[in-house]
Amino acid sequence: MINQASKQLFKRIFIKPFSQSFYLFSMENQKKDIYGRPYPNYDKYPPPVLCADAVVIRQNKEQHFWEILMCSRGIEPHKGMFVLPGGHVDYNEPPEAACLRELKEEADLDGHSPELLCVKGNPLRDSRKHTVTVTYLVTVPEDQIPKGGDDATDAKFYPLKDIVGQKDNIGFDHHEMILDAIKKLDIKL
Repeated sequence: MINQASKQLFKRIFIKPFSQSFYLFSMENQKKDIYGRPYPNYDKYPPPVLCADAVVIRQNKEQHFWEILMCSRGIEPHKGMFVLPGGHVDYNEPPEAACLRELKEEADLDGHSPELLCVKGNPLRDSRKHTVTVTYLVTVPEDQIPKGGDDATDAKFYPLKDIVGQKDNIGFDHHEMILDAIKKLDIKL
């Protein structure tokens, strides 16, 4: 009869080295990312999809009111509704860079100075899959004029007060993000 100490010794001498070498061997045969790391296997623990969104709020100096950049979504879900510019973060892309990239793709604006606003991850925020979004306040040059692109049919600045009152016309959980921005910036409407 084999006692417990013998079983542990057998595992330490034979099983553990084999499993480690098998793990290293299987890692060597995996496709690598740009940093030399194997791409992760998500079969056992599928992660939520990471997204980044931009909130661009500025003061209209001529008419003395706050305005916000909104896009008209061109695809489902939420086709035709107001949304913030944003989208999926590419593998090995920092969320801040994704935010600025999406702002350029969807509104043709060159943003800068992204500042973390909030992170939203309700599993039901997107009807297609579980997404987590990192949302940034972004500054854009005053002389740039937004133009819709990618999956946004239109992009332009709207009076913030008007957009806040249209909760049912704003897709995803972007209305919550807008309220978070108003609070963080201490804007009085």
